[in-house]
Amino acid sequence: MSKCYLFDLDGTLLTSEKKLPEGTLTVLEEYRRAGSLIGVVTSRSESNISSFMGSLAPDILITSGGADIKIRGEQIFCSAFKAEQVTEMIATARALIKDVNITVDAADGSFYRNYRAEDDALEASWGDSIQAELDIFEKPALKVCFEIFDEDKADELIARLPSCDAVRFTDGFWYKFTPHGVNKESAIIKACKYLGIETSDIIAFGDDIADIGMLKLAGIGVAMGNSVPELKETADVVIGSNDDDGIEIYLRQLRVARMEEIFDRVSAERGRAKVADIKQLEDYMTGCFKSDYEADEKGLFDARMKRGVLAQDAIYNLLDDIELE
Repeated sequence: MSKCYLFDLDGTLLTSEKKLPEGTLTVLEEYRRAGSLIGVVTSRSESNISSFMGSLAPDILITSGGADIKIRGEQIFCSAFKAEQVTEMIATARALIKDVNITVDAADGSFYRNYRAEDDALEASWGDSIQAELDIFEKPALKVCFEIFDEDKADELIARLPSCDAVRFTDGFWYKFTPHGVNKESAIIKACKYLGIETSDIIAFGDDIADIGMLKLAGIGVAMGNSVPELKETADVVIGSNDDDGIEIYLRQLRVARMEEIFDRVSAERGRAKVADIKQLEDYMTGCFKSDYEADEKGLFDARMKRGVLAQDAIYNLLDDIELE
């Protein structure tokens, strides 16, 4: 199994109703207990996702599109626009686009917007915000977003801000601006260096254009079933949607497939079987077997999938036979 699993948030870990499914939380915690690192890589600011992080408690937290990196709660990297740069960016946008909607992720964790938020699940999930005109911004900022309905004007604004990287979110007309060279994949490389792991050790999950670089960088790139076509073309694997338990099912099936490999190897080697393989089967039998078995009983798994290890007492009987030998 991979050492590290990284997840985008909106459209990936979160359902359309901005919920974290209990089954997904359960399987992620099981993976963590087995020694894997769990991470969130999102364009949201840390303050915007605080309501989700208590239950998830990720080992790696990359926020504001890669501008802020925390490993087990310790900040290892932060890249911010200076306050005067933010003011200039906003003035440039307003000169081009009348009444443009703006959000700013301040480096101190506060979140600003110049408009009244809609009363819906998406806006509610962003948490508290400060409504202000934003004529002069007096704090460093990790990320600035503009809502631009005219694609030509968006392209012109991007051209006028050459020191920024810009990405459009495909679920609306919002464009994210971060300092040049700051993105999800650059942040992942920094996190890997800090942790002493390779990018090939990662399985990354996403759904939008901003996730393309992350999926290309990872050892395995996984696109959600609800992903934009461009991401599906990039991905190594396409799974179920964020509203259909796609992540939970994929991770459970991945684990069962891994246990099948070990089970077959131990069965063939018998008395010569590696201690590490035997221990993995023992740990699985006493740990995650029951939840995978129950998921299979609910019909969550692909009917074509090999699942011999989920047969009643299969692992127990094999381990008992080896012990008798």
